[in-house]
Amino acid sequence: MRALAHAAMPSPCCVPLAVRRLQAAIRLHACSPQPTGVAFQPCRQRVQYKGSTQRRCVTSLAVGFGPTPAKPATPANPDDLWLIVGLGNPGREYVGTRHNVGFACIDHLGEFGGISVSSKQNKAIVGRGTLFGQKVVLAKPQTFMNLSGDSVGALMRYYKVNRDHLIVLFDDLDTELGKARAQPQGSHNGHNGMRSIIQHLRNERDFPRIRIGIGRPPGQMPPAAWVLKKFSSADEEQLWTTFAQLEDKVETILEGRLVPTQVQGKRKGPR
Repeated sequence: MRALAHAAMPSPCCVPLAVRRLQAAIRLHACSPQPTGVAFQPCRQRVQYKGSTQRRCVTSLAVGFGPTPAKPATPANPDDLWLIVGLGNPGREYVGTRHNVGFACIDHLGEFGGISVSSKQNKAIVGRGTLFGQKVVLAKPQTFMNLSGDSVGALMRYYKVNRDHLIVLFDDLDTELGKARAQPQGSHNGHNGMRSIIQHLRNERDFPRIRIGIGRPPGQMPPAAWVLKKFSSADEEQLWTTFAQLEDKVETILEGRLVPTQVQGKRKGPR
């Protein structure tokens, strides 16, 4: 993963994506109680989506019948374009920090979907391709966090994307590290990048977002200092679990299956 390339642990690029996803899924499974007599069977499947074929590592619970097939995406309109934006700050000094976990998520989705996120456009680095049968643009705004709306607004106008087809990925203090939470709408809750985007959308807040957990700072450390700290090697291990959840959240949104009842919790304070 490019965004964490300078961390202490060996480069994740040395480990095949399938292996990393399987490890993350196994960690998720280990934290959940298993019914008696149910066997855990990891497998690798090729899943056919409309317009593309993608490999996914699928872990399933099977009761004597082998692994359960993954459910193909059935988008309402595969011709619609989605804009998926990960928030962060440009510059080497911010690589691998908690505030830049949105960039790391975009890098992961690009690797997962075989999308090269390398073109410069509208103050962002972008890549265009297909995820779960839907056409998407992956973007990392190159404005600083507080000005994210400048880039996101320009990209939405250029690609003619409505708010309901915008997905924003950003770091969240009140979500536990290793977790990702999807919401169909909401306020900025003190996040400056989200505040900027909402302002550029004329204070409209009804667009999907995924909160990527970075946890609260230890002791009396100010949140502003915490978000600029780099992930430790132990933290990076938990990020693989986050990425496994991220894929599921993105798929849920692209399929139109995210509903208000799935909103969980509230932030406890501004950053």
